[in-house]
Amino acid sequence: MNIGLTLLLAVVFLALIMVGSCFYFMFWMNKSTFSKVNDLDEIRSTGRPPEDWQKSYLRKCRKLGRIPPELFEKQKKRNLRRLKGIVRFCRTTKLMESEDVRQGVLQELSLVRQEWQAEEPQDE
Repeated sequence: MNIGLTLLLAVVFLALIMVGSCFYFMFWMNKSTFSKVNDLDEIRSTGRPPEDWQKSYLRKCRKLGRIPPELFEKQKKRNLRRLKGIVRFCRTTKLMESEDVRQGVLQELSLVRQEWQAEEPQDE
């Protein structure tokens, strides 16, 4: 194999690695940051857990035709755990406009958390 072909292959493989890493980074940013921001916006606007948090729960409830209390409690704990992650994200992110905005969002999330903790199965 001559040196020109080797250099051409090296350049092609490096370009593929760069393109692949761009797509991986885009996927990682979407998973780690943008999904949390979207979930935060949905929680703040509706006061309810995001739809994608509850897909399997709602599917099971539709299948059973009712809301079993143990399933409700399990989903409630799962939602509260994920809300805790959103609160942690809000405390540490640099995406907040100011500290006043951060404190306001954290207060809203605290009220949402209290509402979710007080929920009962018949409220659904």
